[in-house]
Amino acid sequence: MSSATASAPSRGAGFLAQLQTQAGALRKPVATKDASAPRLDADFFAAEIEADKHEKYYLDLGLEQWMPLVEELTFETVSVPLSQADAQLLRRCYAALHGPDRVTSPGRRAPGPMKPTLGEEDVAELVALGRRLEPSLAGLGFEADGAFVKLSGRSSKDAPLHTARLRADYVELAAAHRASRPPTPAAAEVANQKLFHLFEAALGLMRVRKVPHALWLLVNSQRVDDDLDVALRHAHRKEGPGAPPGTPRARGARARRPRRGPRSKRAATGQRCSPAAR
Repeated sequence: MSSATASAPSRGAGFLAQLQTQAGALRKPVATKDASAPRLDADFFAAEIEADKHEKYYLDLGLEQWMPLVEELTFETVSVPLSQADAQLLRRCYAALHGPDRVTSPGRRAPGPMKPTLGEEDVAELVALGRRLEPSLAGLGFEADGAFVKLSGRSSKDAPLHTARLRADYVELAAAHRASRPPTPAAAEVANQKLFHLFEAALGLMRVRKVPHALWLLVNSQRVDDDLDVALRHAHRKEGPGAPPGTPRARGARARRPRRGPRSKRAATGQRCSPAAR
């Protein structure tokens, strides 16, 4: 018993002595920045406020705001409103086809890579949306002359990049040009011709004569996806600058087509979305 009480202070003193000798080897703690803490600095809020102001200004410049001013000078336009549920559907389809978590299924052509696919529910909702768009497009005779489908803001002109037909149509247009004209040796002229044929091929793929084609453009465009994202985040806003409060909506899509005669026609599918259809 006495030996145990005598040895305890000895071990404690040895431990303290060890700490004293190794104190110089201990490193001073380094200050760390907590990235999980919310940002409260003025610069951060100023950037957020400026981005919000820019998005609202962009929404105020939608086609429906200025179309009445040029209606007699431009294509005839028809607008079909889209609900917030429609906008969410188009965004969901774009994410399924082009997002990082896109779902893939075996391609129809064998052999071939796995191709992104849409779920059955989304396809059914797209079919229902197409049925709502078809009467307005048919009223413009789009099956004969074609229509140009776009949102109230931007068009889906980036969608042709997602089909192999763009290259095939470009090659066809370039071959027809070479067959009809002698080759031009100037490098700048050759580059201009290539760009011209590329733009013509892309515009040709945007000429809509079938409703599924219009839907394909809408769900394969990052421009459309970005615009609908902005519209949904500002769904409960006034319609246009100084407009009275109305039914909260999100933006929609539009379609345009040329018409025979001195004036052209434009069809438009509305990009506004009512929350009642959510």
